[in-house]
Amino acid sequence: EAAADAIADSTTAVRFYGIVYPYPPGLWTEADRAAIGEQLETLHTMGVDTILQVFASRPAGPELENGWLIFLDEAERAGVQVIARVYPADERAWYGFRLKTIRRFLNVTGQHPAMLAYQGLHEPLEDYTSRQLQRFYRAMKRIAPDLPVAHMVGDIVAFDRNLRFPNREFAPDICDICIVFHY
Repeated sequence: EAAADAIADSTTAVRFYGIVYPYPPGLWTEADRAAIGEQLETLHTMGVDTILQVFASRPAGPELENGWLIFLDEAERAGVQVIARVYPADERAWYGFRLKTIRRFLNVTGQHPAMLAYQGLHEPLEDYTSRQLQRFYRAMKRIAPDLPVAHMVGDIVAFDRNLRFPNREFAPDICDICIVFHY
């Protein structure tokens, strides 16, 4: 609501926007909490209300999972929504739907109030057909039905019905948040 009010009020100087990868992924601990919070608060005062953040997936264990929640808790406290991406996440295995890493991440974080969405793939139309992406989308929805699926789709003009990328057109049920850009 605050972002909508800021946009509607032309006299408001702050405009909300998002940025990509504002904090290095790692094994975050309580010792990192203050620095994470300070970074996110600074970004929010600059008008950032959404970030795309990479979360480490290794080494597996409770410390890593606690670190994910530390970051999301600080994002919530700062008023920043998170589109999360786990790295490495076995992207090449996704067509076979071996989503073990993603399932573990979303089981821990998927209901967190700071989670806006999960970023599934980066420029997926280079590697997957529209039908494969729709299968991936359905698999993600089985894991976290209420969490939007985001893809960094890329240069949509280069993919949509381009002969270089057959069967890779932008189609329904690929993503809920489709992040596009054009060179």
